[in-house]
Amino acid sequence: MAYLIRRLAPHVVVKDRSYKLLVKDSTDRGVFQLEPDLLISGIHGQSMIIDTKWKMIDSSYNRHGVKREDFYQMYAYLTRYERVGTVILLYPHHDRVNWANGEPLESWYVEGRQDKRVLVYSINYEDERLALLKLQLIMKGIVE
Repeated sequence: MAYLIRRLAPHVVVKDRSYKLLVKDSTDRGVFQLEPDLLISGIHGQSMIIDTKWKMIDSSYNRHGVKREDFYQMYAYLTRYERVGTVILLYPHHDRVNWANGEPLESWYVEGRQDKRVLVYSINYEDERLALLKLQLIMKGIVE
């Protein structure tokens, strides 16, 4: 994924390790390293995070089967990375995922912060050309 996104975006950091989630009072040491898969710096100071998952999701399940811990992880990214307005959960596409018209499978925002969003997409990793087209749709507005 990093290879494909680098073809579309001018600045991509793979496995960014800039932030810890918490700092212990007694030692001033950070704990719980945040490490998003891809941090993309875009236009107008906006950035986005794409976190690739290798789990199978399924459109027949509530929230497409996205796990609660994945939402908490994305929430941590949205709240810790101030310039990040969008976090993408990117899953492999397969025949049990219904997807149409380039829209996200799921879309949420942080309560009270509609500018902080979590979007869920699936992508076919096997066809590089189609994957690039899908990534362009996903990153539209961030990287132009």
